[in-house]
Amino acid sequence: MTYREGLTPPPLISCLGGYLVALDPERGTELWSHALERSPGRALHVGDTLFLTTHGPRIGEASILMIFDARTGALRSESDLGFFVTAALAHESRVYFGGANGVVALTAEGALLFRQMRVVRVQSAWSGDQHDIVHYDGRGVELRRKPATGTSTFDGMLVLGDLTSQPDFDT
Repeated sequence: MTYREGLTPPPLISCLGGYLVALDPERGTELWSHALERSPGRALHVGDTLFLTTHGPRIGEASILMIFDARTGALRSESDLGFFVTAALAHESRVYFGGANGVVALTAEGALLFRQMRVVRVQSAWSGDQHDIVHYDGRGVELRRKPATGTSTFDGMLVLGDLTSQPDFDT
């Protein structure tokens, strides 16, 4: 790159008509698009990486995390998070996704750092399921487990320093 070329601005990312679309922020020219099979949820753009959660036809179904190269649109990875994402937060080289039944932390490149999930400990149609909160490291090794104290449909907020992300309770 020469000094005359300058830096290319990051693309403007949007979801239109079932497509994830990257546009030139100055001219509106489409740079790339990716057809989505599920509805978009939360999105974070960190460096050259775009993180997008999607969810199924019903609100509350587990979110799928899709990780893209934001400049080219290449899909780097796709994984089931195991919970419905209601909040997303980026800070420095880390990204976080949270919901009523879990939270995950990833590097800016998409590597899993840790996961904390609400899991069924005892399944019972008569008295209701009993749940644990389980903390896993980045390799999936269980580190801690404790009984969940109840159920809440309003969990999922993330607070890191002066940054906050929380569900939109109006919808």
